[in-house]
Amino acid sequence: MGLDQIGIALCGVVAVWLTQDQRERWRRWACIFGILGQPFWFYAAWRAEQWGILALCMLYTYAWARGLWIHWAGQRRLGCVVKDLDGQPQNSVETIRYPAVKGPPKTATVLNNSILHIGLMRRSIELTGIHIQDSKHAAWESQQLLARLRRDGF
Repeated sequence: MGLDQIGIALCGVVAVWLTQDQRERWRRWACIFGILGQPFWFYAAWRAEQWGILALCMLYTYAWARGLWIHWAGQRRLGCVVKDLDGQPQNSVETIRYPAVKGPPKTATVLNNSILHIGLMRRSIELTGIHIQDSKHAAWESQQLLARLRRDGF
């Protein structure tokens, strides 16, 4: 069993298990484990050339990112006073009424950075796959050379 399969199994089972917990403080961790499992899904789908699964991975990543927004970065209820990332009270109604005055919310910046990092992780996974293929090819060439040397009496 490969590392990608272990990552899929562990992260997936924990994420699904947590979605069904009665305690909200535990349920909110489901999106963390779900998003942690996505690079393994992307790698496995890309490597197996399962383009439909890859498309589903994008949808699942979006769904888990929504959970991150709702449970960790965003405001939970409209009209209530919540704390922003710095722990300062923030009135969500005023933020909605006057978004240009206060500038972009910090949570939007964090989410945007997360999306950029997901893109970088995707590229890193693609490069890892290329390096694995190159390593397999080099190992095959080494085996062929060793066989030829043995055949020639070395």
